[in-house]
Amino acid sequence: MSNNNDYFKSKEFLAILQEYEDCEEKGMPCIISTDDYANITEYYHTKGLLDKACRAADEALRLYPGMAVPLSCRARLCLIMNNNIAEAEYYANQIEEIYDPEYIYIKAEIMIADNQAEKADEYLEEAVKETDEEEHDDFCFDIACLFADYEHYDIAWKWIKRVVDVSDDDYLELYGRILIGTGKYAEGEKIFNNLLDKNPFSTIYWNNLATSQLKQNNIKDSIQSSEYSIALDPTDENALINKANGLYTLGNFEEALIYYHRYSTLLPDDDYGEMFQGICHLCLNQYEEALNHLLKAESNALPSSPNLLDIYQEIAFTKSKLNDLQGAIQYLEKTDALECNHAEISVIKGHIYLEHGVSDMAQKYFDEAFMQSKSDPEIFFRIAVSFYDNNLFYQAIQMFQLLQSRVNWPELHIYMAACYKELGMKEPFLEHLQIAVEQDPEESRQVLSYMFPQGMDPSDYYSYIQNSK
Repeated sequence: MSNNNDYFKSKEFLAILQEYEDCEEKGMPCIISTDDYANITEYYHTKGLLDKACRAADEALRLYPGMAVPLSCRARLCLIMNNNIAEAEYYANQIEEIYDPEYIYIKAEIMIADNQAEKADEYLEEAVKETDEEEHDDFCFDIACLFADYEHYDIAWKWIKRVVDVSDDDYLELYGRILIGTGKYAEGEKIFNNLLDKNPFSTIYWNNLATSQLKQNNIKDSIQSSEYSIALDPTDENALINKANGLYTLGNFEEALIYYHRYSTLLPDDDYGEMFQGICHLCLNQYEEALNHLLKAESNALPSSPNLLDIYQEIAFTKSKLNDLQGAIQYLEKTDALECNHAEISVIKGHIYLEHGVSDMAQKYFDEAFMQSKSDPEIFFRIAVSFYDNNLFYQAIQMFQLLQSRVNWPELHIYMAACYKELGMKEPFLEHLQIAVEQDPEESRQVLSYMFPQGMDPSDYYSYIQNSK
């Protein structure tokens, strides 16, 4: 068991990488092992340098045609770059030895990428029967890691529990990551705190701890853990993005921008950092800057990027703020080709038309969304939020009250508190605020924090209003 993130920082790997890059610059073949080429390919992938990753994989194939490692690397890149299942299969099927672990892993990964995780699990259950006893632990560990990487944590849990040697730190790291992925945060954090007791200089452990804390909305703790990691390695992109996300969640958009920018400087071809720089500028009403970053995010995004939907939506919101109504709608129409909730897109179209005072078109798309969703209360709620966002507070309150007869969601109290605050109605505002912060403090922070001093904990919102003049 090994951790490539640590290996990529080692003198050994950096020397091999330098040798490869020197040879590439000179146009000479670099005679290193297939495993070295695999590591270089993965390194470039983690840095978002997919063109370089492809060149390294292709060079390995040229030097070692037909060998399992470079073929599996090339197949994996097909999945990463555009989720091209057919092309990935083309490379995988050139591996002649079907019992080679590389063949088994890549075939399973193709199934997972093709939304067939259960089929992959069944395939691997048959494959594990053929592994030697001494290979059993590594096989189960690698499979658990594969499913965890694709966030199939329940299946990963099954495989990690089959590893016999549970003393290895890499095992404990993966085990902790899977615990966090399955929502067992306290157990996962205990593992990472124990690992940090043994090695307080591991950015990987600090980053996993920060991620868990962020998921539990322990934002300040998450930021602190990220800061420890950044102190150890100012170029650790995971630490930078964790801190940026924490600051963003607290509504500290100016400082969050600094860390999203540092992240994007390290990964210039990545779409996530550019997208969130755009969103931060949008939150700060800096619309031209927002659009520039969001368009860069769109340019960086691969066809398989999970961020494309959000990028299109944020560009639409930004264009709307820049009074480009048709441009906003055209970007929302780009989502037609994506797998998403199209009723939600209709709500956003209605919201943008409402923002521009075109009430008849707004109503058309709100009605369309409600029909598409088969009268889903969630869609009705989103329409009500649109009325709130467009300062139509009385209409929004009526819709939230109507929803209360069907569902008991904390969000209703949050937005009703916001509406009553805007209307200057203190008593109903306090009534709904008290319920909101008790039932859903984090969503209360997201919606209501603009009313309170920056960084204030939602548990203090009610007393703050009561004690204010």
